[in-house]
Amino acid sequence: MSTLVTGADGFIGSRIVHNLVARGEEVTAFVRPGTPLRRISNVSKIRIVRCDLADHEEVSRLIPEILPRRVVHLAWFTKPGLYWQSKKNISCIEDGIHLAGTLASTGCERLLVTGTCAEYDWRFGVHDESVTPTWPHSLYGATKHALHVVLDNMLAGTGLSLVWPRLYFVYGHDEAPGRLVSNALSSIARGEDFPCTEGLQVRDYIEVEDLASALVAVLYASVCGSINVGSGHPVSVRHLVERLFAISKSPARPLFGALPAMQDQPPLLCPELGRLRNEVGWDNARSIDMGIEKMMADKAGKQSRGAPGQ
Repeated sequence: MSTLVTGADGFIGSRIVHNLVARGEEVTAFVRPGTPLRRISNVSKIRIVRCDLADHEEVSRLIPEILPRRVVHLAWFTKPGLYWQSKKNISCIEDGIHLAGTLASTGCERLLVTGTCAEYDWRFGVHDESVTPTWPHSLYGATKHALHVVLDNMLAGTGLSLVWPRLYFVYGHDEAPGRLVSNALSSIARGEDFPCTEGLQVRDYIEVEDLASALVAVLYASVCGSINVGSGHPVSVRHLVERLFAISKSPARPLFGALPAMQDQPPLLCPELGRLRNEVGWDNARSIDMGIEKMMADKAGKQSRGAPGQ
């Protein structure tokens, strides 16, 4: 019996695949048909299956063949700049419900589905799973939360345990264009100054391989329900950008205040990590400086090899 990972060639999913393989786990990787393999093509000892989760008949056929013991469900529409209000989020709910129902009917024991801090009421700056109310202000957050509620009720009594890690802000080598860190790195690579907002808002950023490590720890633990996953090292956006330019030793510089602040951006978004630390036993996140240095080293290693990075 294997561990199944959906969205397995993605920014986060590929790191989870690498982590599981390093632990000796038998991994089946679901990858959308027609999508070029960029991050897991060189991983040995995994089974890559082309599957569109929207094809419910195909999912119903494949799951009984694979018989996964554990599943990490990451596949979702996450294109930067579009995913917050895209109607594709609604289709992702339907696909998640069908996947979970099929897993429950075939004896799967553990299902991890990634949620988001966007499920919380952002009027509260620090989020505690047991105290902070949910009140999504985007279609993305609303659909993630809706899927959690549906699965929590649907899977009760089935023998399939559900854990719902709520993710915060992730960065790392090879992240998608259009995100803060990737945009700043593009300016650094060109030697151009980087126009940005004042960047006074404080966020919890976690390096992507640290995130994968935390999620795998959550998968193996017995914890159920919602659980915050972050670094525990909140910093201002301004500090993050300053460290990117300083550590890269770029002659360019960030132009703080050159862009207006985005509307409806709360000053503070950070997780309370008691469940992650005490019930899972994970507290291994790098500091921002260490994470950026690792990201730069990964980027340099990819360029020297001339091959796709992890």
